[in-house]
Amino acid sequence: MELDQTYVWMTTRRLKPGTRGEFSRAWRPSDFPEGMLRAYECYSPDGSEVVGISIWDSAESRERFACPRSSRRDVRRWHRL
Repeated sequence: MELDQTYVWMTTRRLKPGTRGEFSRAWRPSDFPEGMLRAYECYSPDGSEVVGISIWDSAESRERFACPRSSRRDVRRWHRL
């Protein structure tokens, strides 16, 4: 994978106590949305904050995922925490 041909999306979230495992399962599903190549999660030492990093094949793929026309189930799964 050549990073100069990809689109990286980073998000920062504050997690509710005890939800790290749930977030991790949602962030690393068995099937990525179309166009997503990789996903990583980086937690603060106390587990209350996470930086999510996803790598996409294009800005269009990332926008398609975030667009309201995307599958509501997928959007809820990735943004529920």
